[in-house]
Amino acid sequence: MKRLLVVVISIIAGLTRLSAQEAGTGVIEIGAGCSLYGMLGAIGGPYRFLSPGVFTEYRYGIAERFDLGAQLNYRFGNGESEYFGPSTPWRLRYNQLNLKAVADFKMRPSRTVRPFIGVAVGGGVMSEERIGDLSVVNWTVHPKEEWYFGTVGWRFGLHIKRFRVAIETDLAYDTEHWNSVATATALNVGFSF
Repeated sequence: MKRLLVVVISIIAGLTRLSAQEAGTGVIEIGAGCSLYGMLGAIGGPYRFLSPGVFTEYRYGIAERFDLGAQLNYRFGNGESEYFGPSTPWRLRYNQLNLKAVADFKMRPSRTVRPFIGVAVGGGVMSEERIGDLSVVNWTVHPKEEWYFGTVGWRFGLHIKRFRVAIETDLAYDTEHWNSVATATALNVGFSF
């Protein structure tokens, strides 16, 4: 029993050390959030409703105050647009997969509550599916359209022990849709282990 207690205390101490993100250590974070597109969802093409998403992120502490890492996130949601017909909105379904490199600067790194600011650059793929005309009872599903885009953005938030709350903005660009269809601002909550 004594050995089991020592093992459990060692694991907890190790996880606490990782959650503090000291230089030379790495953490994996998983989380979920919600995204708004364009400027509150209404600028840059079709209207997209508030959309949920999930993510995983790996960060490595290169110095006491600096982390480098990568984030993979998946966002999905619905929207509508009048671009496909004569002033009749169409329902749309979106799926978006992003991969980005991240760099964070931590303020008060040894404290329980640690604010941070960061930047990110990456890219992704988005698929859009037109479900049907909102005025028609029997909707028809149209083939999916996919396009690739790049992103650049910023993020800020708080680490609170092993939890992290962040606001992240990804400004998207691509050669086909210059109207920022994939630009998103997300409120994410994650857990590091």
